[in-house]
Amino acid sequence: MFGFFGPKRVPAPVVVPDDDFDITGSHQIVRVTDSPISVNLLLESICRAKAVITVNVSESAIRHNSMILEVVERGRYLVLDELVPQVRPKLLEEDPRIRVRARIDGLDVEFRSLITATGEDRGIPYYKVMFPNRVLHTQKRQYYRAPVPLRDSISLVLRNDGIPDCHGELRDISLGGFSARVPFGPTATLTKGDVLPYCMISLPYGERVAAEVEICHVEHQGSARASRVGARFLNLGQNDTRKVEQLIVALDRERMRNRTDS
Repeated sequence: MFGFFGPKRVPAPVVVPDDDFDITGSHQIVRVTDSPISVNLLLESICRAKAVITVNVSESAIRHNSMILEVVERGRYLVLDELVPQVRPKLLEEDPRIRVRARIDGLDVEFRSLITATGEDRGIPYYKVMFPNRVLHTQKRQYYRAPVPLRDSISLVLRNDGIPDCHGELRDISLGGFSARVPFGPTATLTKGDVLPYCMISLPYGERVAAEVEICHVEHQGSARASRVGARFLNLGQNDTRKVEQLIVALDRERMRNRTDS
């Protein structure tokens, strides 16, 4: 059992909008978990795995490493191990807000909370943290996604009524969907959830894949004047599924051959 002594002043909990979170690899599908039982299961998984977590205190850019030592569901708090590098106690008294990131079983997990008390064990500090109301985490992919090397140009066209055709280059592909690099202009009107009735991918060996797709994300890359567009296939036919499978195998073989040659 951990004994604590608390900071003199703890501000009221801060409500953080979901879009203020910044999970690494934001182009992935991100889920919000706010069920207390589900939040507890996620935190318990991180604790049992003894996974290293990254903690940002207040608005500081400094990343501190730590671990979750205990999850106390009834008391609605968790206990964090010492922060490395150490954090100044005065900073915690002034602003005890923290952002916590972890990776468990291939999932990126993130939540915000408050340090409400501190303690020591043989000179090593530990921290009592308020149980988070919600946790964000990435979703495991259902399908293997094969990256497309930059030197290989696999073109595609996205077409929708009322907007110019979007011509781009495939960056990765799976049986579930793809991501592509597309010039910024044509993608300016695309948003998550848009359903495009026509997408055509021109395969290296002369064949084509055509399908209806749903836009999953549009990430504008201003410096490159391009956008990264992610989409999922909605009605990939049996013949086109076979073509995508063959492309994935070919890309994977090329990747393995290049790794062996190097």
